[in-house]
Formats: sequence, C-alpha cells, structure tokens
Amino acid sequence: MTETPNTQKDILLRSRKSIRALKKIVTDNKASLYQSRAIIEENRMMILSNYTANFMGNRQLINQNTDDVFSASETMLDALDPQTESESVAVEIFNQRASLDFLSHRSSLTSSVIQISEQMAEVNARLISINREIMETNNSIIAFNKKQIERNKGYSNNESVLHAATDEMNERLIDENNQKIEEINISATRNSEEIANLLHSSMENRSRLISNKDEISAARNSILENRELILKST
Repeated sequence: MTETPNTQKDILLRSRKSIRALKKIVTDNKASLYQSRAIIEENRMMILSNYTANFMGNRQLINQNTDDVFSASETMLDALDPQTESESVAVEIFNQRASLDFLSHRSSLTSSVIQISEQMAEVNARLISINREIMETNNSIIAFNKKQIERNKGYSNNESVLHAATDEMNERLIDENNQKIEEINISATRNSEEIANLLHSSMENRSRLISNKDEISAARNSILENRELILKST
C-alpha cells in the first residue's frame, strides 16, 4: 500500500534528523582527518629533515673522519725510522693492513648503502603508487561534481521535476534515502574508528621522530669529538 503524503512527511522529518546527525559525524571525521593529515605531513617533513641530517650531514662528517684517520695512519707510519730489514718489513705490513682495513670498511659500507638505496627505491615506488591513488580520488570527485551539476540543471526547471512527482515515486525515493542513511551511518562510524587509530599512530610516529632527531644530534657531537682527537693526533 502506497503511503500518503502526510505519512511521507512524518517519515521525512525523522530522516531529516538522521541526516543532521550524520552530517555532524561526517563533518567531524573530515576535520579530524585534516588534523591527522597535517600531522602526517609534519612527520614526513621531519623524516626528510632527519634523513638529510643523518645521511648528508653526519655521514659526510663520519666519512671525512675515516679519510683523515687513514691519512693520519699513513703519515705516522711514514714518519717511523726503521733500523733493520725486519722493521722496514713491519712498517710495510702495517701500511698494507691499514689500507686493507680501509678498503674492507669502504666495501662493507657500499654494501650497506646499496641495501638502503634499494629500500629507498621501494619507498619511492610506493609513493608513486600513493600519488596515483590520490589522482584517482581527485578524478572521482570531479566525476561526482559533474553528476551533481547535471542534477542541478534538472532542478532549475521546476515544472519537469514537480510534474514527475507521484506518491509511488516519492515512496521509492524515501526508501532509497533511508537505505543510504543506514549505509552512511555504518561507513561514518567505521571511519571515526579508523581516523582515531590513524591519529594515535601518527602521534606515536611523531614521538619516535623527535627521539630520532635527538639521537642524530647526539651522534653529531660524538663525531665532532672524534674529529678533535684525529686533529690532535696529526
């Protein structure tokens, strides 16, 4: 049995309240997600900052220290004054040992850098994929907007919209709207939980990044202390 317009109006009043409640949840989710995304962006910038300080800053200082240590050992060995053949042979052995230690260290370091570079390449590939997903999401928004624009064109002609209205059509549309309310409520509730988890993990990452930055700073102090010792020994 088709509902009467008065009954349909009562149903619409209830659904309007449901829509207002949903709008609050969806809007709150949107704001919370903006907050989460801001933290994620800050974390990303801090990661890049830590990477630059660690790899381009500390690493270069450490490598310079390594070169200077090796150079100092060569200088010290060259300054020795062997008095016998055995002593001369020993000096050459020490020189070769120092070279082998340096080359072994350099080769091992190269292997480590290769592994790190491979991981960074994987991260870059993942970022490219993420950017593709962002582009696809943007395209879906464009398509949604176009669809709404076309719908609005229909609304601009009141007669065509109103003349098509019947009790049966209204009942069908009300049922469809109520179904959408249920679907959105489930989706919005799930989104709220996932955003809360995302905020929590983002803040944990932030704490780890700040700790990482402190460790990088402490490591630089240690590197500079070593450099002072190297300079004093030459």
